[in-house]
Amino acid sequence: MPEWNDILHMITAAADWFQRHWTAVVAALALLGIGIDKTPWIKINPVKSFFEKLGTYIGDYLNKVFNANESVKRLESKIDEQAIKIEQVESEMRKNDNETAKDKVSRLRWEILAFANAQDFMDYDMEMYGHIMDVYEDYESTLRERGMPNGRVDAAYAKICRRREEKFGY
Repeated sequence: MPEWNDILHMITAAADWFQRHWTAVVAALALLGIGIDKTPWIKINPVKSFFEKLGTYIGDYLNKVFNANESVKRLESKIDEQAIKIEQVESEMRKNDNETAKDKVSRLRWEILAFANAQDFMDYDMEMYGHIMDVYEDYESTLRERGMPNGRVDAAYAKICRRREEKFGY
């Protein structure tokens, strides 16, 4: 088995030879192609055949690499698949977001209702009333943002406000 250095030496020697004699090689190929093409009894043209085969090979290769129709179809198919997946994810996110908002509203509502009922038995300070006011504001803003109906804690909140007024004077 030849060494890599031997192969490289042969390639560089062939390249050097071709550089020195390229005009003669091209002229010989052209004369050979023209001469054989002009003789009526010989029906082959090696130069023409060579370039036809070379053109066919290059064309086939380029069609494989740059097959526009297939590439575009595959790309469109992948884009359609991604669009469907994105729509599914968006739908799930909206569903989860709505469920999260409903859970939040329910949790805030129960906190307000529990506070309203417990204030009859517990002695809440001003900070606890301030906290429940913040909870109520959060509850109201969440309902407004989501376009959800209200009316579930109005009586309880009114009771909380009356008790705060009685206890702290504001």
